[in-house]
Amino acid sequence: MSVESPSLTRPSGLASALQRQLDRVRLSRRFALALFASVALLLYSISALMISGDKPEAFYAGPRWLGGWVRFDAGWYRSIADNGYFFKGETEQSSVAFFPLYPLLTRWLSHAFGGDPSAWGVLITLLSGFGVAVLFWNWASARLAPPAARTAFAMLAVWPYAMYLYGAVYADALFVFLVLAAFVSIEHGRVLLAAVFGALATATRPVGIAVVAGLTARVLEQRGVLRLAFLDRIRWFGPQGARAGAPEALRDPTIDQGRILALEPRRLRITDPLVLLSISGLMVYVVYLWQKFDDPFAFATAEAAPGWDQGPGPKVWLKTAWVSRLVHLPGSGPRYFAGITVQGLLVLGLLLLVPRVVKRFGWAYGVYTLGLLAFPLLGSKDFQGLGRYALGAFPAFAVAGELLAERPRLRRAWFAVAFCAMCFFSAAFARGGYVA
Repeated sequence: MSVESPSLTRPSGLASALQRQLDRVRLSRRFALALFASVALLLYSISALMISGDKPEAFYAGPRWLGGWVRFDAGWYRSIADNGYFFKGETEQSSVAFFPLYPLLTRWLSHAFGGDPSAWGVLITLLSGFGVAVLFWNWASARLAPPAARTAFAMLAVWPYAMYLYGAVYADALFVFLVLAAFVSIEHGRVLLAAVFGALATATRPVGIAVVAGLTARVLEQRGVLRLAFLDRIRWFGPQGARAGAPEALRDPTIDQGRILALEPRRLRITDPLVLLSISGLMVYVVYLWQKFDDPFAFATAEAAPGWDQGPGPKVWLKTAWVSRLVHLPGSGPRYFAGITVQGLLVLGLLLLVPRVVKRFGWAYGVYTLGLLAFPLLGSKDFQGLGRYALGAFPAFAVAGELLAERPRLRRAWFAVAFCAMCFFSAAFARGGYVA
């Protein structure tokens, strides 16, 4: 009777274990994609049902069942796609307030393949949202336990303002996709590719400057060029007890003991400064505005126009518009006030997670998350729009998912409320209600 050699059985046992692990990963990815597809189907059904009893926007000539996604800022993007930019200073709302990449893509697709530019905008948003789903799942599942990764993904997928990832003709989904692509590229050591995605992101939204800061910080953190020891000492350690992304020589957490900051430029690689090219998307737009309108920051100037009233200054920073609505309730519109207040509270909640982001993923992700949330929070007169701006704060969603995964009752309560809010806001948006 022959006896199997242990040396022969071990590899097959290891192979079986690896195969089971791969199967779990595939099943988890299928969960993520199935959830995204299910939510998309639901929201498109809601939108089509709502628009059936209402009129699409006058400028929209695409399929009627998509008309519920073409609201509000879609008109500005359509104006840019059809006629280019105009600027009337602080006296009147101007299209220069909207960054160029999204409307240029709708125009290019319309010219190349025909059809309504706004209908192409719906497709761009949907495909960008799908890209967000894939990249965020890959990023989160590599850093979190499976239950936490699934919870974090579900939080993003059914965020109350998630309709901006599925079809709304706004630039948010495209921006979040480009940001995730940039950070994933950095994590794989592809600095130039990260800079390209970062440049496209800064050509999509003004808050893209937070992306530049985050990408640059991540490169410095990975290489050990800039070490913030006072933050590293409170970091959670990874599975092998090493600081995430740190060079092997720096994995001893006591190496910087007694120091607050350590700077070692010699650790930079020759290609690392290329990450600064991520600001080029913003700079190209600034130069264009300077040449055409003699105001390099016309997009910020236009924000002060009547109706928007969001020029930088104490009135905006101190949220006097929100305070005024609170003082004059109910005459100032309780429904609108409730909507903007909810958005403000949600963003403040994500901001409170920034220290945990630093502890969990490193100070570079904390810099990015803080910048992405704080810039619009300061620049908004009454918190309107913050619900969708928050979609880019993916590290905060990751740590929030980790927290909820440990608290089943709170998790169920959150998802019940978030899901109902998402459906309600999607229906309201399709009917012409200004949601965010």
